[in-house]
Amino acid sequence: MRIALLGILSLALQLIAASAFAQSSTASFPKEVDQTQGRIKFEAPMKDRQIVDGDTIWMGIHEIRLYGIETVEPKQDCRRGRENVDCHSLTIEELKKHISDPSFRCDGFRVKDGKPWKSYGRFVALCYTDAGEVNLAMIESGWALAEKKDKDSI
Repeated sequence: MRIALLGILSLALQLIAASAFAQSSTASFPKEVDQTQGRIKFEAPMKDRQIVDGDTIWMGIHEIRLYGIETVEPKQDCRRGRENVDCHSLTIEELKKHISDPSFRCDGFRVKDGKPWKSYGRFVALCYTDAGEVNLAMIESGWALAEKKDKDSI
């Protein structure tokens, strides 16, 4: 009974998070982010795209943090019923579907002085394929939670 309730609660939280993120698809950025300046375009051949974890990737020489999402960390406990599940690997498999799309690209943000917006040295960006926004797709698939605002920004 407890496990079923946890599953229902988890699903409800994912739906709420996805709804909140979808409503703010231009997202609520910290005041330091300048929406008037052009975004930084990140593109790389498929061979130069690598996954660090569920919300961080490398595109060529650039490390990119997917804006507005939080994913399961390695070694973080994840259970399906009474069974332990490697959710981190499953999250990476989901992200791999997106970054292996030939149309995959990311748009990084700038702060008011024109410099790139970075979080722990990583460029903060929204990523896309021709099918749509990858950040949102990760939430809608249940493999990421929406963050209202990047806590470690700037």
